[in-house]
Amino acid sequence: MDYIELINNRNLKELLKKNYLTEETVREIKTSLFIHPAKLNKDGSYTLNPNDNEEIQLFTSLEEYNNMYSQNAEFTPFYFYFDEFPYCENTKGAIINPETDKLFIPASLCFHIIEDMEETKRTIEFKNSIKSERPNYLQDFLNEYLENKTKITYISKLFYILDKSTVYSLISSEDSLDEYIKDNKISNEDVDFNLVKKDNYIVIFTSKNEFKSMMEPNMHYYYVIADMIEIIKIIFELDYEGIILKAPEREFELKRHRLLKYWDNIVEDYGAYDDPLGYAFKIMEE
Repeated sequence: MDYIELINNRNLKELLKKNYLTEETVREIKTSLFIHPAKLNKDGSYTLNPNDNEEIQLFTSLEEYNNMYSQNAEFTPFYFYFDEFPYCENTKGAIINPETDKLFIPASLCFHIIEDMEETKRTIEFKNSIKSERPNYLQDFLNEYLENKTKITYISKLFYILDKSTVYSLISSEDSLDEYIKDNKISNEDVDFNLVKKDNYIVIFTSKNEFKSMMEPNMHYYYVIADMIEIIKIIFELDYEGIILKAPEREFELKRHRLLKYWDNIVEDYGAYDDPLGYAFKIMEE
């Protein structure tokens, strides 16, 4: 299945039913992928907004896109973030799902949203340019902190602790991936990683000892070191409900709307480290 087929923006679609912009809607727009018609040129390049529409057409899914363009072979659906579209001085703004929801965003607000998104990207890029060794001095404290809690009240405090700990995700496969192991690890350039989920939440583990609680018979599992920034971006892009944080004898839900609300703070406060990201490791039997 092509990645574009996975884009559905279900949460944004629900918010669009209100027919007006809310703060939560703007947060979703900032973190969503949209589909847009592009025209293939003779030199192999693509032209966005090929009809020079005064309103940039954005679609939340292929289904929405096909409402207008399924019969037009001249155009190809491409997906982008909101700040990657060709806004210009002559553009009145953007319209989301012009055949159904018809939510119009004036140019002034478009540029404000773009400015916020680009600031977030600059922060992430800067941190990635000065990666350091992860300071794991709160690793033991992480499970102690979660031990007596029934829910996570302070997202910022939790991510401060996560930033100075190592946490994990599982990937699952119906077939063994051992043939892809090189230098004791598997690259995501050689095989797609299917992150383990529960009830449409991505599961994050505070300890390797918790892996077995999510492992099913006849499946093959490997683990990755979780980059929380990348995990949250996947949650936003593919419309997952949030994170389930599994600690010894406890698990906590970090819902999507809370991650959206604190996204800018998380980006600002969470570090970038020299973890072997993009690699999975074999789970060794103890």
